[in-house]
Amino acid sequence: MSAKQELVKVILNEWNNTSKKVLKEICMHTLFENQVAIQPNAIAISTRYSKLTYTELNKRANLVAKFLISKGMGNGDFVGILMKPSPDQIICLMAILKIGAAYVPMNTKDPLDRILDISKSANLQHIITDTDILKEVESVSTYNLTELHAVMSGTDIQNLNLQVDISQPAYIIYTSGSTGKPKGVLVTHQKVANLIEWVNTTFKVNDKDILLWSTNLCFDLSVYDIFGSLAAGACIRILNIEERLNPELQLQILLNEGITFWDSAPQSMQQLGTFFNKSIEGDNSKLRLVFMSGDWIPLKLADEIRTVFPNATVVSLGGATEATIWSNYFIIGKVNANWRSIPYGKPIQNARYYILNEELQHCDLNEKGDLYIGGPVLAREYYGDAELTNRKFVDDPYYKGHKMFKTGDKALWMPDGNIEFLGREDDQLKVRGYRVEVGEIKSVALQIKYVKDVVIIADKSDKFNAKLIMYFSCFGNQKPDIENVKEYMRKGLPEYMIPTFIFHIEQIPITGNGKVDSTKLFDIYMQKGTTNNILENDTLTDIERKLAEIWIDVLKVHNIKPEDNFFDIGGNSILSAFIVYKIESCFNIKFNIKSFFENPHINKLARIIDREVNASREYAK
Repeated sequence: MSAKQELVKVILNEWNNTSKKVLKEICMHTLFENQVAIQPNAIAISTRYSKLTYTELNKRANLVAKFLISKGMGNGDFVGILMKPSPDQIICLMAILKIGAAYVPMNTKDPLDRILDISKSANLQHIITDTDILKEVESVSTYNLTELHAVMSGTDIQNLNLQVDISQPAYIIYTSGSTGKPKGVLVTHQKVANLIEWVNTTFKVNDKDILLWSTNLCFDLSVYDIFGSLAAGACIRILNIEERLNPELQLQILLNEGITFWDSAPQSMQQLGTFFNKSIEGDNSKLRLVFMSGDWIPLKLADEIRTVFPNATVVSLGGATEATIWSNYFIIGKVNANWRSIPYGKPIQNARYYILNEELQHCDLNEKGDLYIGGPVLAREYYGDAELTNRKFVDDPYYKGHKMFKTGDKALWMPDGNIEFLGREDDQLKVRGYRVEVGEIKSVALQIKYVKDVVIIADKSDKFNAKLIMYFSCFGNQKPDIENVKEYMRKGLPEYMIPTFIFHIEQIPITGNGKVDSTKLFDIYMQKGTTNNILENDTLTDIERKLAEIWIDVLKVHNIKPEDNFFDIGGNSILSAFIVYKIESCFNIKFNIKSFFENPHINKLARIIDREVNASREYAK
């Protein structure tokens, strides 16, 4: 047997030896109901101001479920959920699953057009919402919290005990689509049961745990956060909107509320890390698990976490929405100085990983290839798109009769059986943990009547904070207002998909081979970032100058005007935490992040800081 044949044998029979019978292969809501029977009076959900026991959560979910049935919803239906994070949101999710339906989450911050695209794609007839964004839409029936709260005071509180098969859909989560429309990934109860059992068994999640829920329902991490926690008898501490915008407050909650479990994209933990060096009173931290997934993890982050939370096990997880949240993991211990990145790790139970060449043959150790995921962790389909399903879920040549998912990522096998993730070579990007297809952004931009051509590239110089850059040309001699272009795009795209920089150019540069000249485009961007340095502006006040230095340091852009909006020149909610931290350190004041979100301009911030500094001086007298 040749060395290559030996390696293939090891890959298939050792590194992918993950087959395991799921002991509790039951529906997601049934896993919760089992815990209701075991510990009825334990706290299932808590917020800053309220708590719900397992019994109370179950009773309210049963009442809402019966209400949904009375409105014509039932087995096999898809029900939209357009709500802010709250106990009511979890109650409604549980109610939807109890009647045999599947939920379709939508983000209340998304533009109406995107919400309607998802609603149309999933053929939604019913949407539960706590907003009035759909009040003028007649194509769906909506149900608000006033109706649901009235229902929750009823007395018919028994479990429905309807027959729901584990092969039925549990949810459809929509991700960015290359065709210009979001695509829906349909996942069944069975696949989630496998994931929940693996996490809860491997990391001993139990009724003493409290998970701090910070993710959006449209981000598939939320599936485990909610249903995995409740299946273990744990408590979910829900962050409200104000808390989600304030990483320093989140850190205080982690330190002082007995939180044991954190789960997020790396950037969210980085936000907290901004405040690790500040003196923190009342450190009673019990944090023992930190999960991070969805994007690159900085090499130093795990050690930084352990300086504040010394008992935390830090875990990197990966996979794809199409492979049910996570399908590989790596426990981060001592970081090897030779690593280029944190290893992607090894497959979880019932997942198989292949790194193949163009002929679908296994790559050698340290040889870059295409990453595929196989095994009974895979989603059923892209809902309503058989062509895309067949293109991405292909026959597994090493496990006859089964499928494998072509991730579009590049990777290599390390000698110890771990996978090193190498990123993508196509037009798909990751921005703050979210999957972004360039085609969807271009499609929206090309709907603007005067836009002729669009090219989008990414500045990946900081792989932990990729920036989208859009260039467009116009018909005729149009001189478009960039702000108007951005405003139009905000009507069709979520905030994280709006390009950081948008440039109008007379024509898209082309190479001698007839391809887009990305080098010339990037030069335009670099000139924008380094010319017209704001620090050369003699009219700046001392405070404005210090703020400008902070912005340059964080945004890596010099061409800033005092009136520029931070969020229009490369800023985002994650970077805002760094800005606030630097403001507090520089001016020796306490600065509310809410004030920054309301006044994200150097000139406005300078006036606020001036008042705060003077007030501090007066107080000191």
